[in-house]
Amino acid sequence: MATPLAASLSALLLLLLGSAAGRAGAACIAPVDPPTASPSPAGSLTPTWTPTATAMPVPEVIAEALDLPAGAFGGSIEGAAVNAAGDVYAADFQGGGAPPSTAVGLVMQGDRGTERVRDPVQASRVVLSQGALPSRPLVAGGRFLPDGGLLLTDAANGRLVQVHGAGVTVACADAGMLQPNDVAVSPPRRVGDGVSNRTVTPTAYLSGQRYTANTTAGASGELWSCRDGQASRYPPAMLAAAGIHRTNGIEVSPDGSTLYLTDAANSGGVVTTNRIFRFAIDVATGRLSKAPPVLFFAWTGDDASVDADGMRVDVRGNLYVTRNGVGAVEVLSPAGALVQVIRFPTLGGPSNVAFGGPLGGTLVAIGRCAANSTAGCAAAYETNTVGRAWRELQ
Repeated sequence: MATPLAASLSALLLLLLGSAAGRAGAACIAPVDPPTASPSPAGSLTPTWTPTATAMPVPEVIAEALDLPAGAFGGSIEGAAVNAAGDVYAADFQGGGAPPSTAVGLVMQGDRGTERVRDPVQASRVVLSQGALPSRPLVAGGRFLPDGGLLLTDAANGRLVQVHGAGVTVACADAGMLQPNDVAVSPPRRVGDGVSNRTVTPTAYLSGQRYTANTTAGASGELWSCRDGQASRYPPAMLAAAGIHRTNGIEVSPDGSTLYLTDAANSGGVVTTNRIFRFAIDVATGRLSKAPPVLFFAWTGDDASVDADGMRVDVRGNLYVTRNGVGAVEVLSPAGALVQVIRFPTLGGPSNVAFGGPLGGTLVAIGRCAANSTAGCAAAYETNTVGRAWRELQ
């Protein structure tokens, strides 16, 4: 039995620990791997980590809204992308009077300011014109390259374009391509003999979906890769075998060995599943492996009806997943554990996310405004990590 003095000391210790925990909970949280996590065997459809009743509560933080001028972006704001300066751009920029979803504009400056966003001339990065195309361009995804170029998906014309200054060229295209929607790229890689080296052209990976009341595995979503001007479709039969329906969010791990791809299914007009799959990549070539995709994470209960949208990784391999419809970004460790939730109360989405800012650690989420679904909004949260995309541009 404890003595009165021991009991008093114990109570004081508990009080101090509780106070410290409260202060820690308010601080910036660094997502880390849970010590009990273990990878799934190849081909397994079991998530790499499953929460249990004894799991610690997932920390939650709240992001700060960015002060964007009225009318700068439409409600279809998409395709967040960061450049080497830490500036974050997005599609559906309407500040310069361009048609919806054809222009890319500045969301946040590298110094975290938004002054230039208020100047349509400075804020506008590029406008895709229809010209002889069958449909007006619809920019849905974007990614800056180490050479300063900007990759943009044109979901209305089945193509990926590359922008250099005022020039726009087709990186790859296919008349049978579904959209594409979002885009991810392989990490930059240099090859040579140590004297004469060159940077290998990154491989781009594209998602695309057909949103219908009832979706079909292998037919309602696609996965493409684009390299050296050639578009290659991932076998639909392999997507069907894995039960993958609509594909949307897409990203590559920092070491270039893993592709992450979201999957969602509809039945009777209701979203029934939301999951993330892993695909193995041959790092030397950028080609997707013929090994079957592996289930990385699956939402359950009511969470399964909320679409996972755009995704990006930090340099530690943590995956930041937008949850379109609940105003949140969920952080998954490389082992598939949910380690943090970042709330974006001013966003009705969010639809996409990127790391920007002066040191590449400012997480910027974009999406339709919670107060007005026809307008686009953005919010930022200062992390203590660095985005993979920003780091590779330095």
